[in-house]
Amino acid sequence: MDRLDLFVESIAPMVRHSLNEYSDHLTPKYVKRACKYRFKHGFYYQLIQYLPQYHLVSRSALALSKKLGFEDKCWNMQWDDQPKYDPDGRGTFHIEHVFTGEMFFRALKKLNESGGLSREALSQFIRDNYRTAWILKEEDRMLAKSNRGEFLQYALDHYREVGIELIEKPWDQPEI
Repeated sequence: MDRLDLFVESIAPMVRHSLNEYSDHLTPKYVKRACKYRFKHGFYYQLIQYLPQYHLVSRSALALSKKLGFEDKCWNMQWDDQPKYDPDGRGTFHIEHVFTGEMFFRALKKLNESGGLSREALSQFIRDNYRTAWILKEEDRMLAKSNRGEFLQYALDHYREVGIELIEKPWDQPEI
């Protein structure tokens, strides 16, 4: 088991509980808000720490990061690192969840309601759909904020439709 699988194993009961309680029509509205908050902050926003992947980077953000001298860093920069490189603290660049937390919530709620939300299915869904992108703030304003489709490919298509070209960095190959 890798780090992601171990995290999912530990968190899957909380995810299922949040989704079940949210889906219950008898659950009060304030509890539903708490369920969604717990899902996003106790699970979704932590995923970036458990996935060994680079950010996707928009062509515009890559060009500006090159001009500013930190092109190599933008691929795996963390949110906490941004003020060191962003000329306006956090005003120029943006680390965006391509397949948003709301989209994750709705897709996993649907999977849970169908009875298909196992630990293995949750791990695979994360691997297939969780991506972040290093983009410019002006590009972020062009995006639909929470509804970009049901799967990652729909979200990637949305980026293309609004004119944002995302680039994927190839994994570094170990020297033999």
